[in-house]
Amino acid sequence: EDDDDQPMANSFRFELDSGEAVEAIDATDLLKSLQADLTSLRTAREQDSTTVEQGLVGLLQVVKHQGAMLKSLQSQIQKLGNSGSGRKSVTGPDADMLKAQAPELSQPQLLAKAHTAYEAGRITGKELSTLDVLLRYGESPDADMVRRILA
Repeated sequence: EDDDDQPMANSFRFELDSGEAVEAIDATDLLKSLQADLTSLRTAREQDSTTVEQGLVGLLQVVKHQGAMLKSLQSQIQKLGNSGSGRKSVTGPDADMLKAQAPELSQPQLLAKAHTAYEAGRITGKELSTLDVLLRYGESPDADMVRRILA
């Protein structure tokens, strides 16, 4: 027979004390093969463990770097919050600003000043009528109109 077909070529026969004949097979080659497979698996596992360890160390460094960046950003936000620089552009006064700056006038006083401004030509008849209606309905007049009336 061909030796390749038999996994264990070395065998021998012997008799037990009871007289029964037993065939014993030499498993040295099988055990060497299993030992080589086991060694190969251990080596692969060690390589995988090293790769995972290196990946985790790299990930830890990234997380530490991001933590430092977050702390830096928090301090910058704190500085900006405390600086109070606000808007850089210049805006014109709005109606609320004019109300705060203008002397408090009652509706009849404002309407009387509007009649004076109309007679002086600072506002038109339409603007005088509009102011009258706005005041009757409790609305605020246009800031430009109030400025021209009080000018």
